[in-house]
Amino acid sequence: MISLRVGGLRLDVRFAEPAPAAGAVLIDSFGPFVVHAEACPMPEDDVIPMLITVDETLVLPDVGPVEADGLCYQRTDLRFEMGPKRRTARAAVDGSRGALEAAVELAIQGALLKRGGLVVHAMAGVDSDGRGWLVPGRSGAGKSTMARAAGFARVLADEAVILRRDAPGRFRLYGTPFWSEGRTLPFDTGDAPLGVIARPVKAPEAAATSTGLASAAADLLACVMFHDADPTARAHVLETACDAAASADCVELRFPKEGPWLSGVVQRRAEWARSSTAR
Repeated sequence: MISLRVGGLRLDVRFAEPAPAAGAVLIDSFGPFVVHAEACPMPEDDVIPMLITVDETLVLPDVGPVEADGLCYQRTDLRFEMGPKRRTARAAVDGSRGALEAAVELAIQGALLKRGGLVVHAMAGVDSDGRGWLVPGRSGAGKSTMARAAGFARVLADEAVILRRDAPGRFRLYGTPFWSEGRTLPFDTGDAPLGVIARPVKAPEAAATSTGLASAAADLLACVMFHDADPTARAHVLETACDAAASADCVELRFPKEGPWLSGVVQRRAEWARSSTAR
């Protein structure tokens, strides 16, 4: 068994038949997120069993989300299933790194849906005050540039970040092993309280201006990594995104290619942070 701790969850991965090559890929891909289950006790509800079947001859129709009782997703190298209670996950893969990593990511997505969390296509960094910045954005938005150059004290990820409800009105950001190609920064297995949701805009100089809650929630929704056809799950995503936006300072963040520039933006926080009455 290979155990992974990501986003406050422990994913216990077993293979239907011995698959040393696939196991080695998982260990290599997820590095410091690999833990010994005995040394990582967690509440039973946060432990997700996962069974993977490796078939190197597997070739499936490239379908996407499949209508089923629970989460079901299929592509040429992978078929993934997770029941309606999101307690266990099953996947058939062709043994490739891409399929194995996607299976794990889908399991985390599905498990978080029942636990007040989302996986977001985003960059997340932590400033010198310990405040977490969530920067949703599609490819080309500048997430990796910002991760390298802004001057964050820590970078949780530059491609996919876990956003999870911490308490009523509060959220946390978690580091993940899902980074863009060419990663130069170390993995960060930690977390930070959500403080800012920022829409990235490339510009000659760095500056932040306050935006509306609805705009921030829409930016967040557009970047949620979601493959579930269930209407209840979709409603959960909408509610979580709106609640997260309501809990944070929501800004348009203009940023240059070169840095560091974050400290100057943070120093001017009084100019862009919303008051409680504006939320």
